[in-house]
Amino acid sequence: MEPVQKYAAEKGIQLLYISIDEQNDIENKWRNIVLLNNLIGDHLLMNPVVKMDLYDTFGHNSSMWIPQYAFVAPDGTITLLDSFLAESEDFSPLKEKLEELMR
Repeated sequence: MEPVQKYAAEKGIQLLYISIDEQNDIENKWRNIVLLNNLIGDHLLMNPVVKMDLYDTFGHNSSMWIPQYAFVAPDGTITLLDSFLAESEDFSPLKEKLEELMR
């Protein structure tokens, strides 16, 4: 189990994976990626309209870094985390940021 998934399970954090891909046969490709990478959590495929809303809300000049982590607090507040946290193989910085957000 990946460190993020293990940490989420221990802390009662629900993981949500969102795909913004718009390829042919994306549903089957996404399912295969989920199974191959053992991505435990909820999964959404965004349609183009919702994708643009996401970009407009959280992106810069209609673009976003991928992969990207966001933290949604119980009150609905959304914090977009620095993109390097999703790209780093070291889980420590992400863990520290999540601990900070959960205080």
